[in-house]
Amino acid sequence: MLATQTASTARLLTSLASDDIAMVIPVLGIVGSIFVATVYMITNAIKSNSARKQYEESRREIAAYVAEGSITPDDAERLLKAQPPDAEKSATCG
Repeated sequence: MLATQTASTARLLTSLASDDIAMVIPVLGIVGSIFVATVYMITNAIKSNSARKQYEESRREIAAYVAEGSITPDDAERLLKAQPPDAEKSATCG
């Protein structure tokens, strides 16, 4: 029984290797490209979301410092008007 399954598997692989290899390689290339693009988009979205969250947390901390009197409102305004790191990149890249 095992010998019959092994022989049929070998015939199937030989048939696949000779006939369908021209079709398998482009399909694997397309599927691989879609997978890589999807992973890139997901990681970029996570990175962007994390950067925005940190930016907002910084703004809240500055407001808290003003409320407790650690910094003056003028200093806080100057800090809040500073561009976030992403805005500086997009401004210089044209």
